[in-house]
Amino acid sequence: MFRRFLQDDRGTITVEFVLIFPILALWLGASFIFFDAFKTTSQAAKAAYTIADMVSRQPVVPNSYIDEMHLLQEKLLPRTPPGKWLRMTSIQYIEDPDNDGDGLPDATYHKVLWSRAKPLVADQDGNTNEMQDADIPTEIIPTMSANDTVVLVENFVPYSSIPIPLLNQLNFTGLEWRNRIPVRPRFSSQVVLNGNPYSPAPPVQVAAVDPAPTTTETVSGSDTSSNSPSFQETN
Repeated sequence: MFRRFLQDDRGTITVEFVLIFPILALWLGASFIFFDAFKTTSQAAKAAYTIADMVSRQPVVPNSYIDEMHLLQEKLLPRTPPGKWLRMTSIQYIEDPDNDGDGLPDATYHKVLWSRAKPLVADQDGNTNEMQDADIPTEIIPTMSANDTVVLVENFVPYSSIPIPLLNQLNFTGLEWRNRIPVRPRFSSQVVLNGNPYSPAPPVQVAAVDPAPTTTETVSGSDTSSNSPSFQETN
C-alpha cells in the first residue's frame, strides 16, 4: 500500500503550482518595483543633463529663466511625487598670487559667485537651500585654470515606489534621487546671473556672420569711444 502511494502521481501539478506560484508572484512584483526605481532615477539624471546643457549656452540668466527651468523639470518628470527642487550655482576657481616665490600660488579655493534654488526653502535660522562656499562639492568639480568658472546644476527628486501587497519590505518610500552636473559655459567666460552685483558684466557676444558672398562686420567692445579697439572680419 505504501509503495502504491509513492507511485501515485495524481495532483502533483497542483502541489507544484501551490509551491511555485507565490515565489513567482513575489519575484514579478519585486522586479516591477526595481524597474520603476531605476527608470525614475534615469529620468531624473536625463532631466538634470538637459537643464545643465541649456544653462551652459546662456551668457546671462535672469531669475525668470531659473523659474522656467524648474517648470521644465516638472514637465520632464510628471509621475514623480511633489517636492522636486532645482539648484543652479556658478563656481569660480581662485588662485592667490605667489608671494613667497616658490612658483606656486599661495592658496587655491573655489568661490560661489551666485546660487539660486527653486523653490527657495529657509530653516528657522534663516539658512536657505542655496549653496554657500562651504557647501561646494570640490570632488566633482573638474580641473580648472585660475578664474575659470563652471555652473553646477543639481536636481533633487523624491521617490516612492508603487505599493504592492505582501512586498511592504521592498516599498521604497522617502528616497530622493540627487544629480549634480558641473558644466562649463559654452559661449562666455561665465554664466552671469542678471542683477547679481558680484558678477562682472557679461562679455560682448559676436554676432553671427552673414553668409552673403562679400560682407564686412565690425565688432566693438562695450566702450564706444574713439579709443576702443575694433576688429574687422571679412568673408
